[in-house]
Amino acid sequence: MIKHKKIYCDFFGYTEADFIPCECCNMGVITDVHHLSKRGMGGSKHKDIIYNLVGVTRGCHVIMDNNYELNEKLRIKHKNLVDSFATTHPKQLETFLKKYPNERKNFEWLKLQE
Repeated sequence: MIKHKKIYCDFFGYTEADFIPCECCNMGVITDVHHLSKRGMGGSKHKDIIYNLVGVTRGCHVIMDNNYELNEKLRIKHKNLVDSFATTHPKQLETFLKKYPNERKNFEWLKLQE
């Protein structure tokens, strides 16, 4: 599995066998994990963080790559989803943060225990 898709699935506790709905259209099953802030040529590992990774269908991914306004609306929706999930699934969040300790700074607002 591609690293950024693994990060996305690990955060939400998904496996490859799960039905994962598209965060953009809510109708299809995700096939791609879109970077809300583009990685640029060659890719940037600094963009592979959960707040920058959104699960989408291939069709939505193509549209989002060229639609700044839709991308920004989805950024807000995704941030709310991640914040809500982190708040309501503390054990899953701790499991995720043990695996990806560099993500801890993104959840300082939760006042997590080290």
